[in-house]
Amino acid sequence: MKIRFTRAISALAAASAVAVGTVATVGISLISDSSYAAETTEPDFCDLNTAFPERHNLGKDLGYYSQALSDDRIMFMGRPDADGARWAGKTPTYTYNLKTRRRVESTYYYDPFPTPDGKYYVHPDPVRFHLTSDIDKLGKKSKPIAGFVNHGGFYQSVAQLPNGPDGSPVYRVLTATSDSNMRLGTVEDYKTTPNKHMNGGLLVSAMNERPVAVCGNVSGSTTLAIPIMSKDGKLVSVYNAGSGTTQLYKIAMPSGSCELTQDLGGATGKGSFSFDGRHYAATYSAGSPPQAVVLVWNLTDLKTLPRVVSPPRTSLTAVFPTFLHSGDLVFSATDSNVGETNFLFRVSKDHLTSTASPLQLSVAEKLTKLCPKSYANYPANYFPHLIDRQTCMAIRRFEKAPKEDCMSIPSFAAGDSSSSKTAR
Repeated sequence: MKIRFTRAISALAAASAVAVGTVATVGISLISDSSYAAETTEPDFCDLNTAFPERHNLGKDLGYYSQALSDDRIMFMGRPDADGARWAGKTPTYTYNLKTRRRVESTYYYDPFPTPDGKYYVHPDPVRFHLTSDIDKLGKKSKPIAGFVNHGGFYQSVAQLPNGPDGSPVYRVLTATSDSNMRLGTVEDYKTTPNKHMNGGLLVSAMNERPVAVCGNVSGSTTLAIPIMSKDGKLVSVYNAGSGTTQLYKIAMPSGSCELTQDLGGATGKGSFSFDGRHYAATYSAGSPPQAVVLVWNLTDLKTLPRVVSPPRTSLTAVFPTFLHSGDLVFSATDSNVGETNFLFRVSKDHLTSTASPLQLSVAEKLTKLCPKSYANYPANYFPHLIDRQTCMAIRRFEKAPKEDCMSIPSFAAGDSSSSKTAR
């Protein structure tokens, strides 16, 4: 099924087709070209980021693509040097604890990707397994417990399959080709069994003779790139350079053949599947200067329009969403209005499925009147589902009006309201 962004966000903005080189993409003007001014004298509630009270200041060297190790710990890639040193494996990656707001340098190995249960890091080219516990203790001095020279490639993603007949955990690793095009590559399944004679007390073994090529049956498969696999290994998202759109395919194993399940109708950034397989999140950028918003699709109902879960800001770049085990979503973003500082926002899973109430609609209308500098050019019905209890109460306090009715609006964000602590 193909749901074009022009239809999916028609309620939010007018859409137009834009040609980029020889690839047709979809351009969406979410707001005017004037950028958001951090120095605005408008009230604090005019920044809808206050709808996400769990906001983390990650500093300037943290905040690139992330993956969840648990519901409290996230793995972040560090910011690459000017000469692209990260790709040479020289820039650290980190773990960040959402509860303690502390970060730890974890490893120098480039492009690590944790297994869904958080027990292992999988590194690419060739595929290598590291115990997360070893990396936590030893950092860059940790040694892999297994390596597979016949499974090359990089830009890998990892799924967790049902346990094998003997109860052994089974993981699926998908890699892209080892070139600058990052084309869809091969997949292999690996099982882990206890073995006291092996490093780490575990034997990791490939379950096939050789890695299996993915989506070779798809016409124009060589144009499929930047693959991300779902946590259960059943779906893969790819960028199709031929159509200029992000697409979702169902993978059939052991053949590796693919079936198109949805064309998102536009090019998105690197995405994330929820752990329960119900949602897919990715960043879409539009406008001039570009503005990035996080969109979430309901994969159980492909006719449902994607939900916008972040306010667009021309100052926000490098926006990467990732799901936590609880179903909550976090996304990191670099804010040029705050000296290229990286921030992390957490969105409750309730925010992904809620619908706007009449009170939220009313509060949204007041927001546009009280915050003309920030929102005068936004589509009128962009706001309602972003209005939460905190924003409603802030407006009521500003108006010196009773705020009891705000209690009927959910507080979408999880966690506490502290936003002043910097990761260190």
